[in-house]
Amino acid sequence: MTAAAGTSTGASGRMRAWYRAARPRTLSAAMSPVLAGSMLAPAVTGDFYPLRFLLALAGSVAIQAATNMLNEYFDHVQGLDNSRPQRADQVVKTGVLQPRALLRGGMLTMLFGALCGLALVAQTELVLLVIGVLSVLAGYFYTAKPLALGYRALGEVTVFIFMGPVIVMGSAFVHTLDWTLGALLLSVPLGLLVTAILHVNNVRDMEFDRAHGKRTLANLLGRRVAAIEYVLLILAGYPVLVAGVLLGDIPAAALLALVTLPSAAKLARDFNTTATAGVFPLDGFMIRTAKLHRNFGYLAAAALLVEAMRGWL
Repeated sequence: MTAAAGTSTGASGRMRAWYRAARPRTLSAAMSPVLAGSMLAPAVTGDFYPLRFLLALAGSVAIQAATNMLNEYFDHVQGLDNSRPQRADQVVKTGVLQPRALLRGGMLTMLFGALCGLALVAQTELVLLVIGVLSVLAGYFYTAKPLALGYRALGEVTVFIFMGPVIVMGSAFVHTLDWTLGALLLSVPLGLLVTAILHVNNVRDMEFDRAHGKRTLANLLGRRVAAIEYVLLILAGYPVLVAGVLLGDIPAAALLALVTLPSAAKLARDFNTTATAGVFPLDGFMIRTAKLHRNFGYLAAAALLVEAMRGWL
């Protein structure tokens, strides 16, 4: 894996290149649901296995990083990035890495994530193998043909399923060996919020994507309906969390995540006004949405950890 001409060829330069390729600012999208699901397990049952937790966290982050690399590679080879305005986080178009190097790096990172999954299967149950294979395939075929899910208006659905229920419920399952309603309910707000991050990206790029044959919910629905969808993605998960607590399937401590509700409401209001009016760029909203998702997950996880520690003492 070599850096392109004009970039540092030293070890530190290569490390910076791969750090950019992984898009580290997005990796909290994989970390917070693992933390929340993992902390739910001991808060409810008292079961917690540190090695399984670390494997789940490492595997999820690796698959997310690999997906980022592969998405950029396939966007490049399919021509979508050729006429797209250059962004600082692009490593191929900016000449930081060669396309084939990015592909190899993405595949090796995906392999590492898969090996973490196999280690979890060896310690738990075979059903995790099926989930792991589907997760790897979803990451690869998000932009790769022949499926190219992100090009067929299936991006939001794919992200919600695999970054919501699959990752949260799976993270809880590795400790309890049980699929619970509480984990499902906790996964809904996290899945909706991470989907909102993608949706901002698609609203930002809707005219460009439509012109280049990429179908997303944003460019199929139009700007006004897409803005309403964003508001629903941001706000609809909060009552689900409350319902989970009222039903007794999620410990009340997780309500600490409601601290983020005022920020969510302001974000929804600001986005609806800005996107409907066609005021761009929307990059700031991507950052704010990612922070909201991160904070929701981290607060829920921290509160559940405290609840678990109370049971251990």
